[in-house]
Amino acid sequence: MSTTNSDQTSDPPPHSVADFDKSLETLLSDAERKANDWIEQRSAIQSRLTQLRDTADQLLRRLSTENQDSARNVVGTQYHAPKAHTAVRNRARQAPTTRRMSVEARERIASAQRARWAKQKSR
Repeated sequence: MSTTNSDQTSDPPPHSVADFDKSLETLLSDAERKANDWIEQRSAIQSRLTQLRDTADQLLRRLSTENQDSARNVVGTQYHAPKAHTAVRNRARQAPTTRRMSVEARERIASAQRARWAKQKSR
């Protein structure tokens, strides 16, 4: 079976420019559609997370207020939260204390150290 030039031009090649153009257009439209869907989903997730954060914040504020109110009722006086930083501040104001050893204590430590040195030297 012989083919001629006219037979080759009448049959379109399997991957013509028109087919490639159509495939590319389909691919790009699918990609655009998916990107838009992802953006919409991201926006929905972001708004839902914002709602959850706001709700949690409100609940924590209510709990904090209720805890302070219950502490006031139990004690019967105004509630004062303990201030941990005051102890640190008071220590900073005080003059640093120096540890003083008695002469006897220093002598005991010195003789014990001399004994350790002598023992080490004899080895």
